[in-house]
Amino acid sequence: MRKWLFGLACIDLCLMLCCLVMLVAKACGGTKRMNRIYVPASAEALSGKKKIALTFDDGPHPVYTEKLLDGLKERGVHATFFVTGEHAEQHPEIIRRMKEEGHLIGNHTYGHVQLRTDNLNQFKEELRKTNKIIQDVTGEE
Repeated sequence: MRKWLFGLACIDLCLMLCCLVMLVAKACGGTKRMNRIYVPASAEALSGKKKIALTFDDGPHPVYTEKLLDGLKERGVHATFFVTGEHAEQHPEIIRRMKEEGHLIGNHTYGHVQLRTDNLNQFKEELRKTNKIIQDVTGEE
């Protein structure tokens, strides 16, 4: 029962994300006019242009991330994916696809550890471990 509910919740989340992508496309003048959406590197990058940054956390997931990537690709939209090292290690092909399709890949620690005052060393080690996994898969830091 719990797996079924989790699957249903994930499907709902995926559908909501696809709707968000379609709303962003419509706000930018429709999918035909929309080129690519990037996270701006500086304030100058925003001068006179409307942009939005899409970010996703905790992936990649072998089913839902693939569907999300399909929807983004179909609409010519780029996003930033903050991945956990644990999931990146399990699904390197999805990480490679993210990179090949022009998405940014961010570090969300290895096992999604929350930063506290008493776990700073563990947090740093999880960041380093995930950086290495992403670099091994993509060839980039």
